Amino acid sequence: MNHHTISYDLHRLNLKVQDAVLNFSESIFGTFVPLGVGTFVVFSTRGSIIETGQQIGDLLEKLALISELPSNVGIGYGETALAAEENARLALNHAQNYDSFCAFLVDDRGIIEGPLKEQESISFGYRTENKEISEKLKQCGVTITTLNKILSVQKRTGNHSITASILAEWLKMTPRNARRILNGLVEQEIAEIIGEEAPTAKGRPRKIYRVNGELETKTELSD
Repeated sequence: MNHHTISYDLHRLNLKVQDAVLNFSESIFGTFVPLGVGTFVVFSTRGSIIETGQQIGDLLEKLALISELPSNVGIGYGETALAAEENARLALNHAQNYDSFCAFLVDDRGIIEGPLKEQESISFGYRTENKEISEKLKQCGVTITTLNKILSVQKRTGNHSITASILAEWLKMTPRNARRILNGLVEQEIAEIIGEEAPTAKGRPRKIYRVNGELETKTELSD
């Protein structure tokens, strides 16, 4: 409805995505080249890319937390930078045709590998076969994608719990909105309040929530 507003929002989102990809590029000592909104090329050595290990999965997870839009990675090896880039584009095409969040690789012999194991680090899906859970989520106005993002963030904390402030920071929302979502999950018995923690400044104690981790076994990545 408002072209200028949409344009500004798109650029803000692109800056967040660009920051995540730039940090990844730095971690593999790569050269970062933006090709437009949401498209980037990173040049590095094969050794640096191989040594990244789980970092490609971590990058996909960060991009998924920033936006629900599909994010894919294509990796290409080649005797020259041009050959490597062509293979990377081919790998990216395979990744985009396979799934919303995955990575493929094309080596200098033209062999295609994928989806790479790093895809497993994406710890949330986009649908559920459980009708009861679906109905409860509708009642509190939370999508299955948001629920699984919350589970992913909770898993990253390492103590199987989460607060509204942590959720707000990870999902780039206001603490008030995070509290609304978590309290809605509590009302539908998808989450529970397990304690409180003292605030760093004056204010009310912050509630500590635990979202039912068993829901993770009832979700699956879309085909």
